[in-house]
Amino acid sequence: MAPVAAIDPPVTGADRRTTTMEYTLKGAQIAGMPRRSRTYGRGRVCSHDDCPTRLSQYNKRETCSVHTGVTFPRLRGHTKHLKE
Repeated sequence: MAPVAAIDPPVTGADRRTTTMEYTLKGAQIAGMPRRSRTYGRGRVCSHDDCPTRLSQYNKRETCSVHTGVTFPRLRGHTKHLKE
C-alpha cells in the first residue's frame, strides 16, 4: 500500500516569523519511468515516387509531410454565424 500524503499544520504565533514556510507537504515518490515512445523503424524513406525524404522513426505514416494529405480536426462547440 502506498503512503498517504500528509500536511503538517501551519505554524502560528511567534514561531511563524522564524520559519520560511507555513507548512510542509510530504508524499510518496513517483515509482517507475514513463513509457517509451513507439517507433516505426529506422532508415525509412517517403513512399511517394522520386521523394528522397527520410522519415523519422516516430512518424507512423509512410509519406513525408509534403506528400501527406491535409487533415483538419473535428471541432466541437459554438460556431460563428456570418451576418447576411
